[in-house]
Amino acid sequence: MSSNDFGQFSDDIFNELNNIPSGEEEVDLDEVMDSSFFAKYSKGQTFKNFSDWIKLGGLEPEGASGIEAIPDEAMNEWIRRSTTLNDWRDMLDAGFRKHHSLDW
Repeated sequence: MSSNDFGQFSDDIFNELNNIPSGEEEVDLDEVMDSSFFAKYSKGQTFKNFSDWIKLGGLEPEGASGIEAIPDEAMNEWIRRSTTLNDWRDMLDAGFRKHHSLDW
């Protein structure tokens, strides 16, 4: 997946999350991917939330560009090393399922 594809995919997932009635206008990754999320999917490490996970992986984006600025391979490698998930798509899917109480 190219960086452009990654950004588009991320936008699509967030748009889908926002279009499902949940009483929220925005989805905060720190709320969805919290300590319980990482307790379920991490490989033994403890992370407080998504921001903590990103920071500890050395992937903290600089400036206003956000997570879309993180190279796909770097993101996917950190996901494979630190979680039982395969890639960013799997991580977003797991966050989506948690957010909507699907299989949690």
